[in-house]
Amino acid sequence: NARLPSLVAAIGVSHHGVESLALGNEHPHLLIAGNTGCGKSEVLRTLVAALACRYPPERLEFLLVDFKGGAALAPLTGLPQRSTLLTDLAAADVQRALEFLRSELRRRERLLAQHGLSDFHQLLHTTPDTEPLVFRELVVVVDEVKMLVDAFSSAGDELAKIATVGRSL
Repeated sequence: NARLPSLVAAIGVSHHGVESLALGNEHPHLLIAGNTGCGKSEVLRTLVAALACRYPPERLEFLLVDFKGGAALAPLTGLPQRSTLLTDLAAADVQRALEFLRSELRRRERLLAQHGLSDFHQLLHTTPDTEPLVFRELVVVVDEVKMLVDAFSSAGDELAKIATVGRSL
């Protein structure tokens, strides 16, 4: 059943035509790196907006983390997809966000176990059209991850663990 393929977002146009990024089972992570002022935040906004235009709230939700006070990602909070924006986090806020992600992974693991499945895409492809999705795909966007890791050194390691385990969830 190809009812719900991997997330794909059109991010621009080149001489080859529309250029897209796919966030799928084989490539679930994306790192955008560059110097200050090179357009990283614009690319992140474009990616989130493109995903939001293509996928309904029943399919997709966002967790946005912005260490620029919300200036880069705040315009995206009005999207119909459930979006949480975390800005200029204190230590307790970072821990709360990481705990949310850990608990969400545990919840998804339990749900997959109940259905006898090993990954999220199996659930998406085996859920009957008449049955509402039990959970949406979660896209975590962190703008200025270096600032996050510089301010909270353990957060980088924790995010890496969450990303590794979360790939299939």
